[in-house]
Amino acid sequence: MQQKTDTRKRKSDTALLIANYGTPKSAKVGDVRRYLRQLLDNRHVITMNAVGRKLLVNCIIAPLRAPKSAALYAQLPLDNGEMPLLAITRRFADKVQRKLSTRADVFIGMTAGSYLIKDVLAEIFSLGYTQLVVVPMFPHYAESTTVNIIDEVYSFFRGKASFPCISMLPPFYASPYYIDSMTALIQRSLGDVDYDKYLFSYHGVPDAQSLYVTQCHETTNLLCQSLKIPEHKVITCFQSRMHDNWSSPFTDDIVRQAAAEGCKKLAVVTPAFTVDCLETAVEINKTLRQLFLSNGGGVFNVVPCLNDDDSWVDGFFKILCKSVF
Repeated sequence: MQQKTDTRKRKSDTALLIANYGTPKSAKVGDVRRYLRQLLDNRHVITMNAVGRKLLVNCIIAPLRAPKSAALYAQLPLDNGEMPLLAITRRFADKVQRKLSTRADVFIGMTAGSYLIKDVLAEIFSLGYTQLVVVPMFPHYAESTTVNIIDEVYSFFRGKASFPCISMLPPFYASPYYIDSMTALIQRSLGDVDYDKYLFSYHGVPDAQSLYVTQCHETTNLLCQSLKIPEHKVITCFQSRMHDNWSSPFTDDIVRQAAAEGCKKLAVVTPAFTVDCLETAVEINKTLRQLFLSNGGGVFNVVPCLNDDDSWVDGFFKILCKSVF
C-alpha cells in the first residue's frame, strides 16, 4: 500500500480506495470529541437540517459523549502505536496491494479521523490516475456507510474539468467469497462447542433503512446454511441504537433475555463489520459479556471480525477480480 505523499509514485493507472468510517487519533477526550464531530455532523448519519444538526452535534452530543466514549476507546489496546481499526486496515491494504501487484495502487480513506477520504482523493487526483475503484468496506448497503462514502467521492470530483473513471464495488453481503471467509473464521473461533444460542449482531440503523435489514438477514441465513446451525438456535439482532425506532431486536435485550431463559453458552458473530472496532471489541466483547455473565450466563464467545486474515484477503481479492478487474 502507498504510504506517504512525499515518497509516493504512481505504479498503475488505477487507484483502489479502501474506505472505512474511521477512528479517533487517540483515546484522549479532545481527539474523541473531534472525531465525533466529524463523524456525526453528516446528513447521512443524522438526517436533519444542517443548522439543527450542527447545534445538536457540536453543542450537545460531542461535548457530552466524548468523555464516556474516550473511556471506552481507552480499553482498546494500541496496535503498533495506532488505534486498532487504522492499524488493521493498513495491514489489510498492504496485503491486498501485494495480491494486486501493478493492477492498482491501494489507498485507505476514512470518513472521520485520520486519512480523511477528501484528503486521500486529493492525493489520488494529483497523481493523475485514470481509473478509481472505491470499496466501502461494509458488506451491507446503508446510508451512513455506503451512501456516505459514495457521496464524498462524487462531491470531491464535482466541478473538476477532468477526473478518473470511477467504479464502486457493490455490497458483498451475499458473495460466496465473503460467506466462505466468514464461515472459515467462525469455525476456527467456535470450534466444536455446541452453543445454546448463536447471535448474529449487526450495527443498528433507523427503521426506514429496510434494505440494510433485509441484507443482514440474508447474510445470517447464508452463514447458518454454510455452518449447518439449526434455525431455532439463531437470532439476528442489532447493536448501537440511537433511538427506539431503530432496527430490532436490540442485541443487549437479546443477551439479557437469553441469560434469563437459562442460556449458558452464547456465541456472537458481528458480520456488519470487516474490521474490529469499538462496537465489536468493547461494547459487545466486554460490556455485553458482563451483562450476560451478571444475569446468570456462562460461556460468551465473540467471533472476531475478518480483519486482515489471510483467507479474507484471498476472498476479497476474488471479489475484486470478479466485480472490478
